[in-house]
Amino acid sequence: MLGPWIWRRKSSPARTRKALSPDRHGQKTDTVNTTFDSEAVVVATSGKVPAEAVTEARERVAALARFTDRPILAARVTLTYSPGPAPQDRCTARAVIDVNGRPLHAHADAATMDGAIAEVQDRLRTELARLRKRTR
Repeated sequence: MLGPWIWRRKSSPARTRKALSPDRHGQKTDTVNTTFDSEAVVVATSGKVPAEAVTEARERVAALARFTDRPILAARVTLTYSPGPAPQDRCTARAVIDVNGRPLHAHADAATMDGAIAEVQDRLRTELARLRKRTR
């Protein structure tokens, strides 16, 4: 015998549908957040971090807005360069983005600042995909 909870779950297909909207060609596509720009990303630095790395971090984190339909309320990136004996851990990037009240964190160490920023972007993209699956 099936319980009433199974009947209710099957009768509400809205939970499993994707949020789709027509694009300019009339085809259905995933909705995209386009309101977040690179100037809204706050970047803090520590050590000798080049200005190009700050710009790249802003652009890469702002580019993550296209992977979610929820508003990104805030974004903060911390770039750290610390000369030490281990070259693979010299550059560190940490990022926190606030997606509609839910903070997503990422951290990466690399030999170059570009590598650390790219790794943080990849990890945040993965977190956004997990968030999207969890809340559907």
